[in-house]
Amino acid sequence: MTQTKENITAALVNAKNFINTYNYEGAKPIGVHLEGPFISKKYKGAQIETCIVPCDVETFKYFNEASGNNIKQVTLAYEENGKELVNYLRENKICASLGHTDATCDQALEGVREGVCCFTHIYNAMKPLHHREAGVVGAALLSDEAYCEMICDLIHLHKNAIKLLYKAKGKDKLIAITDGIEAKHLPDGQYQLGGQPVYVKNNEARLIDGTLAGSTLLMNNGLRNIKNVLGLSIEDTVNMATKNPAINLHVFDNKGSIKEGKDADFAVIDADFNVYMTVVEGNVVFEK
Repeated sequence: MTQTKENITAALVNAKNFINTYNYEGAKPIGVHLEGPFISKKYKGAQIETCIVPCDVETFKYFNEASGNNIKQVTLAYEENGKELVNYLRENKICASLGHTDATCDQALEGVREGVCCFTHIYNAMKPLHHREAGVVGAALLSDEAYCEMICDLIHLHKNAIKLLYKAKGKDKLIAITDGIEAKHLPDGQYQLGGQPVYVKNNEARLIDGTLAGSTLLMNNGLRNIKNVLGLSIEDTVNMATKNPAINLHVFDNKGSIKEGKDADFAVIDADFNVYMTVVEGNVVFEK
């Protein structure tokens, strides 16, 4: 979350400690997605406006050190002094992702040339497509080399928006995400996100003003939606949650596919994406 420097630092230290003491009780954390504070106030979404700051390499270095050098992805607004930070992230094999951004199409395309490799929760919290200014969405559709993250709960994205994205990007440049918050697996009610109250009803998580605030989507449900909307094979659908993000985050040497010598991370599912077993590095952590 975009928070005060002190709160972000505390969260990163907690993440570092959790990563360092992981003991195979569940999903293994491979790193941190720093979603801000280097974002646009105009497209802040459910982030806290008073904590937003321009992109800054030294501030990022401070955060990464606090995390034990575990930051794998940074969502940023390129138009907010982003060029130097994007270059630094590219040189250090950290994913620079455009999100919560008011960049023009030209600015976003420049960002991709400089090293932006991804667009965070595409369509959401970014300058939209317009016929006189193609915006960040237009840049994402034009950038063959960059990935796009999709929240396929059919709330954040309409079916036709998913189809358009697939037609422009193809199956190898799409990444299925959940953008999940603490309310996942829990009933409707009031929760919180970065100290803000979030109200969950009928699978929608919103702030009091109606702003979408993450989701309660389960990954297998999201994949089922993708398969049904696009008519893809189960293999091509699964790659959007495995192979594609692993390549984007520079961990495909160890994760993202089942191959001798890689970490034995996999789930046993049926054709409708019901989960029967989950294995993390060869250890069964869930069995139905």
